[in-house]
Amino acid sequence: MFLYSNTILILIFSSILIRAQQNNVCKEFIQYMTKTDGCYYNPDQNTELPDIVKRMGYPVENYTVTTDDSYILTVFRIPRPGAKPVFVQHGISVSAICFTDTLNDSLAYVLYDAGYDVWLGNFRGNRYANKHVFLNTDTLAYWNFSFHEMGKYDLKSQLGLVYEETNQKIYYIGYSMGTTASYIYNILHPEESLQKLNIMVSLAPIAYLRNMSEIFESLAELWMPLEPEISTITHGVVQQRSEFSTFLTETLCLSNTITMFICQVFTQSFVGMDLEQLRAETLPIVSVQNPDAASTKTITHYAQFVNSKRFQYFDYGRTANTRIYGDPIAPLYDISNITIPIYLMHGENDQLATMSNVENFFKDLPESTKKNGKFLVPYKKFNHLDFISAKDQKSLLYDPLVNFLKNPIL
Repeated sequence: MFLYSNTILILIFSSILIRAQQNNVCKEFIQYMTKTDGCYYNPDQNTELPDIVKRMGYPVENYTVTTDDSYILTVFRIPRPGAKPVFVQHGISVSAICFTDTLNDSLAYVLYDAGYDVWLGNFRGNRYANKHVFLNTDTLAYWNFSFHEMGKYDLKSQLGLVYEETNQKIYYIGYSMGTTASYIYNILHPEESLQKLNIMVSLAPIAYLRNMSEIFESLAELWMPLEPEISTITHGVVQQRSEFSTFLTETLCLSNTITMFICQVFTQSFVGMDLEQLRAETLPIVSVQNPDAASTKTITHYAQFVNSKRFQYFDYGRTANTRIYGDPIAPLYDISNITIPIYLMHGENDQLATMSNVENFFKDLPESTKKNGKFLVPYKKFNHLDFISAKDQKSLLYDPLVNFLKNPIL
């Protein structure tokens, strides 16, 4: 009887262990409805970046840096010592995990397989950068930052780490807010940028927000009077990750094929509609793993871009602006001070980095920085989220990116 009981326990444990190692996510959306083959399981859905990278067969290291204003950030590395370092920086409300959770087509692996030493940055406030030397993370004081501080402090510390560890100039790849912060970094630290960066590649570049859809202009106007109350209630943060938020996503948006598409239609109504590029294998993973915290001040700063039609410092109001900037009007970021060559990669259906805003930003860049030109993804429906989750992201975007990195004009 004892032997029989132990055998049963061993079989149960073995079954659980085997299941934990399997990747049995559905490969077609119809399978999520029927579930006849027992699919809908992927270990990446409820784990962390290092485990995902290791499961995909790649090495991974993590480093910690402390910014000049005392935020503690984690930087991940898929190491290829001696190779050209590439630093990849995420956008708003996500983390570095977004470059690793779309199977072999993830940007981090594509770059590593192309021969690069890959570094993945994290901006303050997300799951991998949610510590401070002095401040408690559930206070308004902790969340009192926007992408200005990310460019001024976060990139300074993270790029300093990469440069110190590799002793080589860096290829910088930013996505969405990762592009905004990179321009600010270059403007505020021009000499340091020249020392440490070879080029800045901008995926879905965000600087000008002048020509936006009516829905974005309405949301920006609506946000401004609501923000103080929201910040008071939430301590200055929205979309903070928790077990409950994950449960809510899984329940409302991943229960079957219908709920998946309803949630995607809602999300894509803001960023550009492209349901054809949804990938059945990875949608449940990116839906759970990618969303992360954003400070209300960051959202306000972008809303100010939309409302003012200016690429400007944070507007604190006339009195505070006079005290902080010496002028009642928030100053512009002077893009004429950008010194690093920039390569813009954008999508025709991107409702955030719109065609006209990208074109106007490129036109206003110093001539010395735009010698490489720009790249339009050759697919008319390519939207803002497609840059990190499209079914054909590798062939449409990442392969051309790697081809460009082989021979940029520096």
